[in-house]
Amino acid sequence: MMDFGFPITEYRVYRWSGDDTPELLRILDASHTSYNDTDVMLGRGYSYHVTAVNLKGESHPSVPLDAKVMVPPGPPTSVVALATEHFVKLTWTPPVFDGASPILAYRVYVVADDGGATCIGGQNVADVADVQLAFLHDVPYDGTVRTYYVTAVNGEGESGPSDEASTQVYEVPSAPEGLSITWSDGRLSLEWGSPRSDGGTPVLSMHLYRRAEGEGFLSHLEELPWGTFGFEDVTVENGVEYTYAVSCSNLIGEGPMSGTVSAIPAGLPDPPSEVTAQGSDGSVLVSWGPPAWDGGRPVTGYRVFVVIDGPTPQMLAELDADVTEFMDDDLVNGRVYMYAVTALTTVGASQLSGMVEARPMGPPTEPLGLEAFWMGDHVLLTWDAPEDDGGSSITGYMVHREDQDPGNMTMLNALTFMDFDVEPDTEYNYTMYAFNSAGEGPMARVTFIVPKEEEPPVEPEAVEWTYMVLLVVLLALAVALLYMGLRGR
Repeated sequence: MMDFGFPITEYRVYRWSGDDTPELLRILDASHTSYNDTDVMLGRGYSYHVTAVNLKGESHPSVPLDAKVMVPPGPPTSVVALATEHFVKLTWTPPVFDGASPILAYRVYVVADDGGATCIGGQNVADVADVQLAFLHDVPYDGTVRTYYVTAVNGEGESGPSDEASTQVYEVPSAPEGLSITWSDGRLSLEWGSPRSDGGTPVLSMHLYRRAEGEGFLSHLEELPWGTFGFEDVTVENGVEYTYAVSCSNLIGEGPMSGTVSAIPAGLPDPPSEVTAQGSDGSVLVSWGPPAWDGGRPVTGYRVFVVIDGPTPQMLAELDADVTEFMDDDLVNGRVYMYAVTALTTVGASQLSGMVEARPMGPPTEPLGLEAFWMGDHVLLTWDAPEDDGGSSITGYMVHREDQDPGNMTMLNALTFMDFDVEPDTEYNYTMYAFNSAGEGPMARVTFIVPKEEEPPVEPEAVEWTYMVLLVVLLALAVALLYMGLRGR
């Protein structure tokens, strides 16, 4: 600056705003080369120039200098932190006071436990295209409470921190507790309780998983609404083992599976197969095979029933699973007995098999009243039927003369036998027995001596009359002799 030989005595500062006429703002002595204007309004633009004064007068004004009053902005307001499905979402509103300068960016800080804060995001103030009022913080789902604050940035700098906002970071729920299972016929019933933790946000649904015997992994079976604590699985097959697990979901996602439970559905077995009854002497043998289907549980035994009097079957015996026949003893031959069998498992007893009947039978007793008579040219054998036919009708009789070949026997259906092949004055021994479908009865025996040829034949029915006539003759002779003796006197 040139003073043209006269020292500068003072400086004059002029100010104007907009179209206003410059006004003298301040006169400063020559020792000052700066001035701080404090009588200003924030955000208003001002123009300044300065002149120098010496004894010769006031200089021309300096080049005008424009200035605007600005400061860093105030902090953002209404900061909210909200945990969502995948992150923490922070929102806010602009500062009440922007420092008379446009907001260029916002910065988000997370507050540590010791009070320190770390900037985790915000726009680069050197390259701002659009000022955002939200920020997404990707966090692990660990249930931790996190605290945040936000600052605003303008051309003059960064604001102070906003009010802090905190939120608990949600996590997936824990597994439902107390999973249990019960089985029945064609059905598996599952029950469970609530999870120990919902992850900080309500549980929305339950997930049921199932693995059938022979499958390698659990597969998703059903999604159920929250509040459902049981499930009836009727899409199962008796005899097949099924394994189950259950989990919960909230807005974060699906939690871990519970421990597994397993069960085998089962029903009553079918009745035993191929039930038969075979009668013998005083007994019946009942036999059977295993049921066509055991209902999903191994057969543990069998029960044998008999119908004797009335319609109600009476249990005779309970047998182990490896026993497939039963001998019913001390029965009355010829009487009809009806039998049925049930199969047993841990589930219960099957229905009765179909009834089968049998008649115990034995050989007949020996024929009664076997006698031999001479009929003049042959020996006549007569007898009566056995007292007991063994429960089966007499089929016939077999007669054998002991001096003949044992294989030379005569089968008869009558109660008499005539033997013409005999010699006079010869003794013959005869044996015979009755037989039925059960076999041969005991033998009856009779011995007969063929009379000499001069002896007349005697009718079997006349034998007793011969003795009576002879007795009458002898009595008459005695009476006659007595009468004659009395007359001689």
